[in-house]
Amino acid sequence: VKHFGCNMFSIDYRLAPDYHCIDSVSDCEDGYRQLLEKYAPEKIILIGDSAGGNLVFSLCHKLRADGLPLPGGIISCSPVLQFLHYAYSYYECSCKTDYGITFGINSVLRIYQGDLPLDHPLLSPLLGDLSNFPPVYLDASSCESLRDEARMMYVRLKEEGSYVEYHELKDFFHAMLTNERFRFVRKEEYPHIIRFIQRVFAGELIGNDDQATS
Repeated sequence: VKHFGCNMFSIDYRLAPDYHCIDSVSDCEDGYRQLLEKYAPEKIILIGDSAGGNLVFSLCHKLRADGLPLPGGIISCSPVLQFLHYAYSYYECSCKTDYGITFGINSVLRIYQGDLPLDHPLLSPLLGDLSNFPPVYLDASSCESLRDEARMMYVRLKEEGSYVEYHELKDFFHAMLTNERFRFVRKEEYPHIIRFIQRVFAGELIGNDDQATS
């Protein structure tokens, strides 16, 4: 909040294993509906990290299906984006350079899917329709298990004509951005995020005028 200079709202959504994906996404939608009572959609940016990075994309799929306006932007950090297969970065990084995401997570998270098939966009937002999505800020580490999923989401958003920025930080692990020990990471990355927020609220970001950095 101190860095971003915006009002921040956090959704206390229901969690697995007691609840399923549809419950978590529905709770996020309830929170978003409340925000719409006070804010124009273009003045709302969804921010999520890891599992939350999944939910900000899943929520947009749910909003579109329910006929609600999409937010002004999405910030998704180290997101989980699909559950169909292990990307190569799992084999390269899991338990080697990344301790946060390990093999076996897909079988554990099958509890989370409930009645949804694994390729459903609420569960695996990478596989949904990404055309006309809000502008997206996406980041991951070069040596985390979810790196390749982030790269695939970047490519898919570009192919669908949506605006996307992809920032890949070198030599870190999963969800490095929110780890308090690495203040210099935030010092390097936060200015990019703040600039993205400012440009969203100024209405500057449209189409696939994308960029990627590492």
